[in-house]
Amino acid sequence: MDLSEDETLTVNKQKNVTLTEKIKQHRVALYTIAVTVVLDVILGLEYSKYEKIPIWHGLYCAEMTAVTVGCDVSPINHAGYIIMALIGVLIVPLVGASFSLFTSGITALHIHASKREIKAHLDMHMKRYHDALKAANSKK
Repeated sequence: MDLSEDETLTVNKQKNVTLTEKIKQHRVALYTIAVTVVLDVILGLEYSKYEKIPIWHGLYCAEMTAVTVGCDVSPINHAGYIIMALIGVLIVPLVGASFSLFTSGITALHIHASKREIKAHLDMHMKRYHDALKAANSKK
């Protein structure tokens, strides 16, 4: 089962497109995670400044709010309310998107590995089939 030169080029182009798409997906995932962490740290630092709590406690509050657990320090001024609202509106969806991109990336890797195994298995059986056909035709 030999492929023509045009078919081989088409298969190689499809493999390159798939690889390019995977690289883009990984970049999007990394950018999303990086933006999430940076924004969460900035908002946590701002929260600690405006609520007059230690920096580590402000970071803790920002992170716990981002993962929807909540914080033990309720805002006491308008800036604190605005920062917590920003965390809820910006960071919580980004954390969800980060987890989604991470798990879909792992799933895609497993699917890709399974496809390779299935293809190898089918190729082996197709080779046996073609060899058996050649042998049967040569006996005639």
